Amino acid sequence: MVLIEFRKMVHEEGAIKKTIITGLAEMMGTSLLVFLGCMGCVSGLGVVPSHLQITLNFGLSVMIVIQCFGHISDAHVNPAITVGSVVLGKKSIPEALVYLLAQTLGAISGYGMLRVSIENVTKIKMKIKYKADNFCKIVDITHWVNSSKLTVKENLKMSSNCTGQ
Repeated sequence: MVLIEFRKMVHEEGAIKKTIITGLAEMMGTSLLVFLGCMGCVSGLGVVPSHLQITLNFGLSVMIVIQCFGHISDAHVNPAITVGSVVLGKKSIPEALVYLLAQTLGAISGYGMLRVSIENVTKIKMKIKYKADNFCKIVDITHWVNSSKLTVKENLKMSSNCTGQ
């Protein structure tokens, strides 16, 4: 019964349908970004990826996510971008809450997929510890902090330019 109601809600036109589809796209985009990006940090078979390989991998992962989901949800895939769009007035607070929830669930599922896919390989073939775990966590934290600072600075500059101050 619930599935029938969900299908009816999704197939009807309106704000709820758009919100559900946008949230799913944002969740899938964030999941794909975390999975592909952190997969590029994984060292296996005794080979540690270089800094260039890791940065190219993250850049191409972002490009893939934007190409796949940008036309549906604007591919924020980052809470800092979502907060910035609320500050600029491009997104409402309820929309931002949907985005933030979807991004959180997507990040958790992306990292879960990464751990599941790496777990089998490392246990059976390599018997090594996850060298990428700490690196990806540090890269993710510094990326989030830097992008948050830059987004807030840019939003403040843009809002002061818009008001003529």
